Amino acid sequence: MSMYTVICGSSMLWLHVVQPNLTAGHYGYIADEYERHVILRGVDVETEQRNIPADQDRPIDPLLYDGQCPSNINVYQEPPVCEIDYGKGMYNINDEWNSHNDFAQIRRWGFNVIRLCLSWSALEPTPGNYSEMYLQRVEQIVEWASEQQIYVILDMHEDLYSRYIFGDKEHEIPPYLTASDGQDGAPQWAVMTDDWPALAFFGIGNLNLAMMKAFDNFYNNSIPPNATQGNAPGPGLQDHYIGAIAFLAKKFVNNSAVLGYEIMNEPQPGTYIDQYTFSSNYLYPFYKRVIQAITGVRDNLPDCPKYAPTGINCSYPNLGINDKRHLFFVEPTSVRNLLDFTPQHSIPFSSYTNIVYAPHVYTHVFTIDSILHLNRSIYPPSFDYAYETALNESIGLQSAILVTEFGCGTDADETLLIPTIDSQDKAMISATIWPWKNNCFQKGCETSWSLYDSGTLNGTIANQNGPERPNRVRILSRVHPRGVIGQLKQYFYNTTTSSFIMTVNCINKTLLLLNNETIVYIPRRLNNSVINVTGEATLNKIIKNPDQSRLIIINPTCNGQYRVFVANNTNQIDKLYQQTVINNNSNSKSNNHHETIQSMQEAYELYQLLHTAAVKTGETFVATSSNFVNKFTALQNAVEINIKNIMPLLNKFLVITFEQRKESKIQRLEDRILAREQREQDLNVSTLQRENDKEIAEGRRMTDNLNAEQQRNMSLEQRQHELAIEQQRYDKQQEQRSEDIKLTTEQRMQDLKLAEQQRENDRMIAERKQAADDLNAEKERNVSREIEEYRYEQAKNKDLDALLLSHINDMGTLLENYNGSLTANPTIAALARAKTLHVIRSIGPERSTRLLQFLFDAGQLSYDQQTPLDLSGAILNRIDLSMNNDIISMRHVNFAGVHMNEATFAGQDLSNWNFTGASLNYANFTRTNCKGTIFDDSSMIQTDFSYSLLDDASFRRSQLAGASFINSSGERCTFYSATLPNSTFYQAKMGFYNFQSVDLTQANLEEAYMSGSTLAFATLVNAQMNGIYVLFANLSYANMFGAICSEDRCHLHDALSLLNAILPNGTNGTNGHRPMSLLQNGYAKCNSGGHKEDHLAAWSMPGDPISTKTDYHSENLCVFTPKKGGLSQDTNMTQRVNITMYDRLIKNGHAVVSLKAYRGQFTGIEMREIDGTGKVSPVLPSKRIIPAPEITIWETHLYRTTVQIEIKLMFQVSRTWAYAWFQYADLTIHLWLP
Repeated sequence: MSMYTVICGSSMLWLHVVQPNLTAGHYGYIADEYERHVILRGVDVETEQRNIPADQDRPIDPLLYDGQCPSNINVYQEPPVCEIDYGKGMYNINDEWNSHNDFAQIRRWGFNVIRLCLSWSALEPTPGNYSEMYLQRVEQIVEWASEQQIYVILDMHEDLYSRYIFGDKEHEIPPYLTASDGQDGAPQWAVMTDDWPALAFFGIGNLNLAMMKAFDNFYNNSIPPNATQGNAPGPGLQDHYIGAIAFLAKKFVNNSAVLGYEIMNEPQPGTYIDQYTFSSNYLYPFYKRVIQAITGVRDNLPDCPKYAPTGINCSYPNLGINDKRHLFFVEPTSVRNLLDFTPQHSIPFSSYTNIVYAPHVYTHVFTIDSILHLNRSIYPPSFDYAYETALNESIGLQSAILVTEFGCGTDADETLLIPTIDSQDKAMISATIWPWKNNCFQKGCETSWSLYDSGTLNGTIANQNGPERPNRVRILSRVHPRGVIGQLKQYFYNTTTSSFIMTVNCINKTLLLLNNETIVYIPRRLNNSVINVTGEATLNKIIKNPDQSRLIIINPTCNGQYRVFVANNTNQIDKLYQQTVINNNSNSKSNNHHETIQSMQEAYELYQLLHTAAVKTGETFVATSSNFVNKFTALQNAVEINIKNIMPLLNKFLVITFEQRKESKIQRLEDRILAREQREQDLNVSTLQRENDKEIAEGRRMTDNLNAEQQRNMSLEQRQHELAIEQQRYDKQQEQRSEDIKLTTEQRMQDLKLAEQQRENDRMIAERKQAADDLNAEKERNVSREIEEYRYEQAKNKDLDALLLSHINDMGTLLENYNGSLTANPTIAALARAKTLHVIRSIGPERSTRLLQFLFDAGQLSYDQQTPLDLSGAILNRIDLSMNNDIISMRHVNFAGVHMNEATFAGQDLSNWNFTGASLNYANFTRTNCKGTIFDDSSMIQTDFSYSLLDDASFRRSQLAGASFINSSGERCTFYSATLPNSTFYQAKMGFYNFQSVDLTQANLEEAYMSGSTLAFATLVNAQMNGIYVLFANLSYANMFGAICSEDRCHLHDALSLLNAILPNGTNGTNGHRPMSLLQNGYAKCNSGGHKEDHLAAWSMPGDPISTKTDYHSENLCVFTPKKGGLSQDTNMTQRVNITMYDRLIKNGHAVVSLKAYRGQFTGIEMREIDGTGKVSPVLPSKRIIPAPEITIWETHLYRTTVQIEIKLMFQVSRTWAYAWFQYADLTIHLWLP
């Protein structure tokens, strides 16, 4: 139990993620227990450790904050977070700026969430020892937030990996590099930089060399030196980090005030250049391990062994917390801050559904235009762009979205802060602004990022903060929805007019069964605003909170669309209703789509060049530093080597900037010309105005004279007017009498009509009553019928349960009598089979599941220990054997010949099951483990294997028309002679698959990975093949006529063989496709210019005794031959070839080496293989060819450890020159599959 005062636990609603559904028309979003769309708005509150030395950090002992607030010392970067009046109740706490009650102040702003930035170095100060005191401090802050009904995101915060990365400020630094410190995150014992210097390329913190190397070691789970494992789940850096998150999660597993866990702030890619590969191979697996450890979700994978918890194709060990209610917030790499889009694969990486995408948006603050001081109009194209790309990325991840950082200095409120918040509203994205408060006591603090002024400094102590910044209150304390019933279509708050509009579409009345209240928040500063609700909803009430804020409670009918308006007055609401509130155009000038894509590519290319140059600089420095006397010279050398490729593109951006400055100068000149013309126009207007004034004065004099004349004639006209009025009064009296007569007649007619209508109504009421009586009678009959049917169904179920139980007992008796086997005795096997098939036909799929479980538990379905019971012909259609049906995992099960159409196996481990000859049409195998499973000769029309693991599975001769293998993966799976027209292998990962003689007509193979697979004799007519990866694949004799395979996205010539293949354009693939020779200078060249010896550069020749010439024998051929005098002893030329590019083929035993040479009789050839340790493996004597015919072709398998091949040409001593020569040698690698 904590030592500080805790009043009560959390009473807040649990929130969860509703995943994106574009068919239903919505992105992913966060919802509450009543399925209301929740909008969260808040701030980032800091508790992480940044200062060096550590004793300058704010204290973490919760006792120092219990009813008090520690002194705000001038060295703190942020004031201590306090709540000195905690425990008095939500609205009974002083929320003024000088109250030392941070969370009451946060509630006053209208925020309902904070992102609490935590520190790994505080959680795990020494290896494997997690700090109970720091945990109690975090618990204290969560309780403070809970009292104010504010959710907390626990953020494992780091900036540039660790404060223990120290920039080199003592030595001279070469150009383009800047000394750069880390900021916060990892403890000192977890910093492993491999001696890379702490210098940033172009002053960009993301390109700090030491920081990049530290992240490499983190992603590789390197084991820190001299560090004990302690209470961590493993010895590596990631293991310690996961242990720290688990330490938090165990404390808050049942606390709904904790919204969830942000796994890592702004993760860096380290030295990994390819961001797409990095996300798939390092970042997502890291996130996945954290989620597996905390939630216990296994993702259909077996547990990793405890001695290697971060293994591949296994799930991180379950740490026993089993938290399946909290959200996990995952960020893209920090590269997104520079680009406003993330260059990484946005695909689901976990089966856990409560995942929230948490990018940071700093458009024109940290984007590449600002970092490199380029003109803002170059890139990004708009403020909306960052949120549009973020929404698309969240769809790919199948997650909700919450932007966990945005912000800027207060001098940019109008130009940066308002546009980015407007874009948030348009995109309907929740967000937290950085930061809440900070200390800044020097000149320039008036533009700091904080929501409050810094406190006043008195010596070394300052008060916690100054007053709120009024402009920030105007911008951030705004009207917004809190919980919305229905589909939120739009909402927008206009900062200028303080007006708000929200549009919601609700057609699902079942939502009203949970809760019928939509809630909109209005801050205290707008407590006089007018509210209007239109459409399919009514305004229920307006709750005025004690802090003068208001909650609008709206009751939708869910019959269609409804809108909510908030404005200063009714006229403004009318205008809002009439006009389009949210302009669909971007909030800043945007390029067309093509220009946007081009600028994206250029920005990413510029970053890639900077990143590559930084990585290469670090690598060059480490590799060459021993060659230089001092560090500066080594660094300067490394920079000069790697800076050359950056400058052209950077100069391109700078040229654009210059041209835009030139355009700006021209614009200013045009503005001056327009101003001069305006002054001349104003002068002309003044002259005309004076002339108009003279005409108006003359007109007034004439009017006065006319009025005097009219006054003289007034008396006569007045008398005539009175007579006319008398006549009009008499005429009106006559008209009134006529009208009274007419009304009396009409009243009598109306009374007659009403009497007739009453009689008709009475008749209709009588008819309706009769119809209602008839309906009630019919309902009673239906109820009686339903009761009878229910009773019949109950009796039937009872009989079926009895039949199932009886059969199980019968089988149990047979097992007892026949030594635990139903198949050892042929007669008993036939009897058990017949009875079981009969019972299966009778009891239906649900009970059949229980029967199969019994037979498996009794060892009668597995073929690994004894002959299984033959169930061929059994009707098990629509049976559910998925993980969701509480089926215990079964292995080596025999379902050969069984009918299981429309069956469900989703998520199940089907390793080594046998479905030979089975009927599995329309079955669901999504996310199953089919390792070693046999489907030979089966019918599997439109069966779904999406996201399944298919290692060593077999589908020989199966019918798979329309089947789906989207995102499936595996190696060595075979589809030999199978039929797969219209099937889908989109983004499937298929290494060394066998598709020989397979029908893939009109199949979708887009972005499929088929490295090392064979498609020999396959039919791929009209197949979709864009993005297919066929490196080392065998496409011999394949028919690809009409396939969709654009030249820029379909690199068929990467295949090992296209022998006699029909290409999409109808040509023969043999033409122009010849395996590349691995030898350099393998062909003799005599007349190509330059020195003849240049053509021998790749060969090693002791004594340089060999040259090229054309006067060999009687033919005019260019050949390699010894120089004169070169045959006094054996003369040779040797070349070693690196073949690590074929490493995967070689290690899997699928590589064949082919050697072809044209040479003289006394020229011998020898080939040797060399492994990774440098060991030379002698080639069998039969592989040494001396002597031989002029043309030699030879092939053999390579050893699995081979990394180099050595070719040696030997010219033997002879009496004639005619036979000591060779013209060429070809060395190629081929694919072999058994």
